Amino acid sequence: MKSKRIFTFIIFVSILITITGCQGQRYSDVTVTYIASDGYLIQSADKKVLIDAIFNIEGDEQYYYGPSDSTLEKMEQALPPFDDIDIVFVTHRHFDHFDPVSAARHLESNRDAILVGPSQVFEMLRDSCSNFELISERVIALAPEKDLWVEIVISDISIRALGLAHGSYMITDEETGEQYDKHAHTQNLGYLFTINGNNIMHIGDARLKNHESCFQKLRDEGVKTDILFIGFYDISAESQNVFFNIIEPEEIVFMHFTPDAKVQEQYINIFKEHMPDAHILLEPFDSFQYKRQE
Repeated sequence: MKSKRIFTFIIFVSILITITGCQGQRYSDVTVTYIASDGYLIQSADKKVLIDAIFNIEGDEQYYYGPSDSTLEKMEQALPPFDDIDIVFVTHRHFDHFDPVSAARHLESNRDAILVGPSQVFEMLRDSCSNFELISERVIALAPEKDLWVEIVISDISIRALGLAHGSYMITDEETGEQYDKHAHTQNLGYLFTINGNNIMHIGDARLKNHESCFQKLRDEGVKTDILFIGFYDISAESQNVFFNIIEPEEIVFMHFTPDAKVQEQYINIFKEHMPDAHILLEPFDSFQYKRQE
């Protein structure tokens, strides 16, 4: 895939919060390590972030992949490879992406980590953790409007938090018989962050096709995505148009696979035929390395 040197201008949104430092233009390799479901550990030189990785789905293993007990314990205690995490990103409050008690334990174990998420995540931490006051100053709640973004910088990692709605899930009301969207009131953030010069986008449970205008605005500003994380199911013609013709990432990672072997095989065969270079990480701690071509 082609690559270009890009320059990111902070001109679009009205909010810029600098926690520590400012991102410089330096490039280091990125290692992406799969934890479970939408959860990944992303490392580049001395920087480490976790995204949607600290959760516990005990009892729902037939529907989702979750971290093992030993992996969850390491994350809670900030033990290698989860030591020295700079940022814990949370896209939304669902239990297959976030557990407030486990996340709070990580923040207690790692006094330098900052957790970033939507306000519903902040509220869950506040309501679930008796010692929330000990970590509250390191929990940042963001609320960008739909298809817009807010920008912050944490530990020299520049971040755009994107206002991307959770994908719809229609169910029928047992009393009225009417259908409604189960996730209509779930706040979901996408993240486009720059770590040692590499631009990485993770959209949580959003659908690309529903936010074409957001991605077009980023493109119009000259923002390039090196690695894009999207749900394995988000391959409609409309979504394909967004990631092939608007985002144009250097690398694609398909995530959130169901443990259903038949469904896995069906989608993996599609990806092998049409996107053979896409990354599909299914075993815990599977990883790949990305080297940006300057």
